[in-house]
Amino acid sequence: MVLKSAKNVAENPIGSPFMITLRYFAQLRETLDCGEETMQWQEHINTVAALKTQLSQRASHHTNHSHNHLYNDQWQKAFNGNILCAVNQEIAQDNHPIQDNDEVAFFPPVTGG
Repeated sequence: MVLKSAKNVAENPIGSPFMITLRYFAQLRETLDCGEETMQWQEHINTVAALKTQLSQRASHHTNHSHNHLYNDQWQKAFNGNILCAVNQEIAQDNHPIQDNDEVAFFPPVTGG
């Protein structure tokens, strides 16, 4: 899934939009029914926290309004909880910057027993 927006989309010097890869793991992947996607990086999504906020507010592209409500609830629930993040395969805090070509992975906290 590639998400596009006409405003605030950053472009590299050759005119192509900047892109980031998003990966979702474990229960998060099951809840969202998505393991990986590519997203256009926008200037205002410059930290992990900003990306989490953007994803938690994600709206569905479906036309059925009752389905939209369920879709929004899934993303809000997934990103309003305790989610860990890695940027380019290194654990990242919410203030970590996001840049063109970054891989951003989200996963639930790991527990041992």
